[in-house]
Amino acid sequence: MSNNDPFRSYAPSEPMAPMGQGMQYGRLVGFAFESPNWMTNVLYSTACVLLGSLVVGHLVLYGYQAQILMRSITDPRATYPDFDTNKIGEYLIRGLWIWLGMLISSFLVGAIAVGVILVFFVIGGLIIAAASAGGEEPGALAAVVIGLGYFATLAFVSVFSLFCFAPVFIKIALTGNLSEMFDFQWHLDFIRRTFGSLLLGSIVLMLVSFLFSFAGALLCFVGIFPAIACVMLSQAQLFSQLYRVYLERGGQPVNIQELSPNF
Repeated sequence: MSNNDPFRSYAPSEPMAPMGQGMQYGRLVGFAFESPNWMTNVLYSTACVLLGSLVVGHLVLYGYQAQILMRSITDPRATYPDFDTNKIGEYLIRGLWIWLGMLISSFLVGAIAVGVILVFFVIGGLIIAAASAGGEEPGALAAVVIGLGYFATLAFVSVFSLFCFAPVFIKIALTGNLSEMFDFQWHLDFIRRTFGSLLLGSIVLMLVSFLFSFAGALLCFVGIFPAIACVMLSQAQLFSQLYRVYLERGGQPVNIQELSPNF
């Protein structure tokens, strides 16, 4: 396999570019435009976004993100690799495992979110029952409790999904192995070592997403789709930075494997 193949297997001892780079949040803003062929890469990525309703578009784009993630990890100073139409099959398969991992994780997040909001509904019900027994009007207080529960759930889901999806995406993208999503010890260690960087990086990425979406909306909303594509490329860069910071802080490296159909 050629040395330029982004899906080749990396031995654990294979040197990467020197560590100590830290987080470069500002790079997330213009990352999509760093490549000399950025217009073509964004165009292909936009086509994947447009095909997202058929799922296949998301799978290919996830696979391309995996390619960017690998390249950025081994050489963070290099420009990201071009979208290779000859590797669409590889993108598709690698993206499938990532998509399945994210789907399973979303079920976990959803189940916990339902549990949280049910707790507030139960509390609201108890308030109503207690107030009714005392001959008082419970409506306002119960509504406040349930409303707070709703917003608390939204905040919880936003934060929890952030810390749940990032390590799952990184681990599966680098290994091509769906079973890696169940390596909870690695995921928790990743979150522990990168907590602040992950939180701040995600806030920056959300701001970048808002900026690009606003610019896209100015173009009669047609620009929304390339805006999403640009954010997806920046997300891959964020994940590569987080993984390198994780290693800098003593984290357990992942054996980056070539594309594998194994579960």
